[in-house]
Amino acid sequence: GLRDMAQPSAAEAPAISAYFDGSPVPAFAIDSSHVVTHWNKACERITSIPAELVVGTTDLWRAFYKQKRPCLANLIVSGNQEDSVDQYYAGKCRRSLLIPGAFEVEDFFPRLGESGRWLIFSAAPLRDSEGRVVGAIEMLQDVTEQKSAETDLHNVRLQLEELVERRTSQL
Repeated sequence: GLRDMAQPSAAEAPAISAYFDGSPVPAFAIDSSHVVTHWNKACERITSIPAELVVGTTDLWRAFYKQKRPCLANLIVSGNQEDSVDQYYAGKCRRSLLIPGAFEVEDFFPRLGESGRWLIFSAAPLRDSEGRVVGAIEMLQDVTEQKSAETDLHNVRLQLEELVERRTSQL
């Protein structure tokens, strides 16, 4: 299946595309030249960017950032991940415990949706049969509602503490 994202066989290309398009998890893949090879329907929904505007380009960053900068998948493909991941995602990133060379980040993206989205995104290298990195896959999870609920809960807790303080001082 995913031996070589840069040059899949004629039989593999439709199967890979069908897998990506059918997945409910927003995902995309890039090859070793940082060209977007796959951008599924779920990724279209979360970013509001159709696949035809991204696939075949190196403009992946436009979906998430105002200015040109690497995405997590780009850093995986570039190698020397530890330094570059820390440079772009300091304090927000952790190494995967399951997949060598993979990372997970949680961050806020103000350009997504009406008022921004919180995403957890994971990127992992795609390797050929000799173990060489030939691309990367990145998967996104929208956790905006969870973050909003956490914020609401925190605010209620603060209000409750304030109320308890006032009542205590009245006694």
